[in-house]
Amino acid sequence: MSQQSHIPESRIPGSAASTSRTPISKAQLIVLSLLAAVLAFGGFAPGIAGADTADEREGMALGLVGAWNGSGWLSDQLAAGVPLQNFGGPDWGVTLDAGIAVAATDSAFGTTDDHLAALWAAVLTDRETVVAPYGSDDPGRLAKVILLATALGEDPAAVGSEPDSDLVNRLSGTLEVTGKDAGLFGSGDPTYDGAYRQSLAIRALHSAGVVPAAEAVSWLIGQQCADGSWMPYRSDLGAACAYDAAAYVGPDSNSTAAAVDALRIVGAPDSPLVWTDGIQWLVDNMNDDGGWGYFPGDDSDPNSTALGVQALVTPQDRLAFGAGAAALMMFQISCDEQDHAGAFETQWAPGAGDLLATVQSVAALALEGSVDAGEAIAIDIGMVAPAAACVDPEDLVDPATTEASADESSETAADPAVSADPAASAEPADVQEEDPATTVADTSTAVAVAT
Repeated sequence: MSQQSHIPESRIPGSAASTSRTPISKAQLIVLSLLAAVLAFGGFAPGIAGADTADEREGMALGLVGAWNGSGWLSDQLAAGVPLQNFGGPDWGVTLDAGIAVAATDSAFGTTDDHLAALWAAVLTDRETVVAPYGSDDPGRLAKVILLATALGEDPAAVGSEPDSDLVNRLSGTLEVTGKDAGLFGSGDPTYDGAYRQSLAIRALHSAGVVPAAEAVSWLIGQQCADGSWMPYRSDLGAACAYDAAAYVGPDSNSTAAAVDALRIVGAPDSPLVWTDGIQWLVDNMNDDGGWGYFPGDDSDPNSTALGVQALVTPQDRLAFGAGAAALMMFQISCDEQDHAGAFETQWAPGAGDLLATVQSVAALALEGSVDAGEAIAIDIGMVAPAAACVDPEDLVDPATTEASADESSETAADPAVSADPAASAEPADVQEEDPATTVADTSTAVAVAT
C-alpha cells in the first residue's frame, strides 16, 4: 500500500519532527508480529496485553489500528478548517467530538496532532458561540469543551478571557435545583437527550477533578428502567419503560451505554448494581454480529456500537468488548479508498465517511485498546508505515516472513564468503539488542492504553 500522509508530520511517530521516537526493540517487534497474525491472517496471537481469549485479543488489536486510521481521516477534516461542516452547516458539537477523538488517539500512541492546537485556538476565539449556541449555556457543549480541555492538558476553569472563563463552574451552574427534574443539567426539553446529556456532564466534571453533585448522579440513577436500561427521559417515574412508536422513544442502547459509562466512572455510590445491570442489558441486547442498533432488534449501526463498546470496559466484560470492537471495525472504510480512507461509514451511506460515526468510533476504540488498567500493547505504528496516516494490516510484519528471514540470516552467517561482506552481516539499524532478561519487561516505548 502506498498512501501519502495527510496528517501533520509531528503526529507521525518516527518522523523527523517527532521527539518521542526511539528505535524499535526486539520485544516490540515480537508483539508487532503477533498483531499481524491477528489482523492479516485471522489468527489470534496468545499473550497480547494479557488477554485471555481470542475475542479479547482481536478486539484490542483491531481497536488500536482502527483508532489510528480513523483519527487520520478526522485530522484531514480538521485541517480543512473549523468548525466542521455537518448536515449542510457548521457544527461545533461534532467538531469538539473530533478533537476529543484525535486527542484520545494521540494519547494512546504518544503522538501530537498539530491541528488540535488550531482547534483549541478557535474555541478560545469563539467561546460563547461554542458553549452557548442558543443564547444560554448548553450543558452538552460545555461538557465537550471541558473534555477537550482536559485531553489537551488545558485548564477548563480558565478557557479564554474573563469574564465567564470557568467552564466547570458554568456547567455546574446549569443544574436544575427545583421541580421534578431537580438534579438535571440544563433547562432544555430532555425528551430526546436527558440521560445522554446528563451522562456527558457527569463525565466532564469528573475529568476536571470535580465530584459531580449528588443530585445529578441521583437523577440519572432514578431514570433507570426496571430491566437495567435507560431511555432518553422518563417524565413519569412511576410508569414502566416502554417503546413509543409515535414519539420514537423507549429503552435504547445509546442512553444506556452513556449512563453506564458515567455511573461507572463516578462509582454510582447509591447502588453499585445500577451500572452493572446496565451492562447486562447491553450484553443481552447485543446483535449476533457483535454490534448494537439504537433500539433492541435494530440492525447494528456504528454510532450505537461505538457507545456500547465504550461502556464495556471492566475485565469481566472483555469478551463482549472484543465482539463489539470487531463489529465496529466492519464499518471502517479501507485504506485503498483515498478520499475516505480510515473513516467510518453508516449502512445508510456506504462508502462515504460519516463524521458522527467516525468521532464516536475512534473515541471508543482509542480509549478501549486495553480493557484493564495497567495493561500495555507494545506497537510502533511509525515503524510499520512511518509516512502513512492509514495503516493497512498487510503492511504489518508477517510473523512467518520474520521467522523465515531469521532462518535465512542464520544460514548466511554460516557461509564464510557471505560473512566476509560487512553489509551482509550488519545489524539492522533500527533494531536494538537487548538483555534477554529484560526483553519481555522492556516497554519503554510501548503504548499503554488504560481506562
